[in-house]
Amino acid sequence: MQIQIAKQNAFDSDVDFLIVANFEDQNTADFQTADTHLQGALLQKVTKLKFKSKAKDLLCIDTLGKIKAQSLLVLGLGKSDQYSDLLLRDVCAVAIREAYKQKANHVGFLFPSLPQNATRELSAGVLLGLYQFNQFMSKDAENPKHEISQITFFENGFTISQNLVNQGQIIADSVNVARELVNEPANVCTPTRLADLSKSFEAQPNVQVTVWGREKIVSEGMGGLIAVSQGATEEPKFIHIAYTPKNSRGRLVFVGKGLTFDSGGLSLKPAKGMEEMFIDMGGAAAVIAAMRAIVHLQLDIGVHGLV
Repeated sequence: MQIQIAKQNAFDSDVDFLIVANFEDQNTADFQTADTHLQGALLQKVTKLKFKSKAKDLLCIDTLGKIKAQSLLVLGLGKSDQYSDLLLRDVCAVAIREAYKQKANHVGFLFPSLPQNATRELSAGVLLGLYQFNQFMSKDAENPKHEISQITFFENGFTISQNLVNQGQIIADSVNVARELVNEPANVCTPTRLADLSKSFEAQPNVQVTVWGREKIVSEGMGGLIAVSQGATEEPKFIHIAYTPKNSRGRLVFVGKGLTFDSGGLSLKPAKGMEEMFIDMGGAAAVIAAMRAIVHLQLDIGVHGLV
């Protein structure tokens, strides 16, 4: 999927699904322009349905050919004085899921003037909203799964930074890595899988990844890790991801529990408790995903991730 920034008139663009953000306490200029293009039909429907543009509220209308987009979605932002980066991320996710449900192909977003740093949340929200865990679903050649092909953020009297949009993509992709690891079953998300993914970060500058196997773990006297892994056929791994940029302004250490299946301690867990033990490595997923984001963003602080 391609994400782009455009300066052109959104109402004359080639998007087929246009999302117009609107405040609860005041209609935005984009909302008013949309209503003008639709000859008052938008305001009429909003009034009839008592739509208030509360945060994450959605109202979809067929444009009947009055603008190039086939559908227009009003996206509620809530009250203008409660506008925040986190809200922007959330509403983008809600809106893109609706666009996906409506089988949109090219989706456009129109927001009122945003603080510069807030534009990072545009792409982050979109990619987080589109995440699905479907790697084990059968492929149907006759009915391929729908995909949105393009996202366009329209500049509307303010500049959307491509660099910040790229940062949002890195953050969302990293969050989705954590989601993917947690969703994978234990026979897929093994210690080796976590180690191989971590080693791939060495393609970025200032990164070194060290992975210890059973022999090194034993020689270092890591009794807890030795004990918990001795009933498994999979080799245990201890992973150290070191990100050490030049002129670092500090140092942080993240530690994540990486048991890829926890069957229990002195006694086995009951069947109901056993079902979800493949997610016992959620801490490791969070650390690995955070380290992925950090090394791709090349932050100016040293960070060590231990799994």
